Amino acid sequence: MFASFEYLQWQELYQRQKPYEVFFPLSTLGVDADKIPRSNLMFETKSLPIKDVRGRMHEYNLDDQGFAFSTHSLSGNADLKDRAYVESSYIPLMGDFVKEFIEEPSARTFCFDIRVR
Repeated sequence: MFASFEYLQWQELYQRQKPYEVFFPLSTLGVDADKIPRSNLMFETKSLPIKDVRGRMHEYNLDDQGFAFSTHSLSGNADLKDRAYVESSYIPLMGDFVKEFIEEPSARTFCFDIRVR
């Protein structure tokens, strides 16, 4: 089975300017939106095989693949559709989980987007 994924496409521009995208109106900064683009991102689509990793999760790690698999057991009363619960309990819990997973207890975690569906 194959699926299409979009990746950031390397641009020479990124040698002198970090990739960016602005998610709010540039006018709030007093910037002329016609003179500065909201983004300098360019993407490319690649078709990649999708594989079942059950039983092989240990073969993937952040250093080599840029992602890793792990498990975490939430309490039985975790309501991920309840925004108040997500903000007050789930996000801090996941922040602590990430710190433990990467073995950096003093790391700072920041949730920049949540979407309760």
